[in-house]
Amino acid sequence: MAVVDPAPLSPAQRAGHACAVCDKRWPRPTERIGDLPDGAPVLACVECAGPCG
Repeated sequence: MAVVDPAPLSPAQRAGHACAVCDKRWPRPTERIGDLPDGAPVLACVECAGPCG
């Protein structure tokens, strides 16, 4: 899994409450696209994760 720089992410994106790509909050993102340096998952919505999600 790729390690993602948390600097450009909002607090909601870092907490997994919003898509890391489009910032959509509902429905809650479910596709893991990477990890933060502390090991927390970085999540995206199904549309943004695409076929690789």
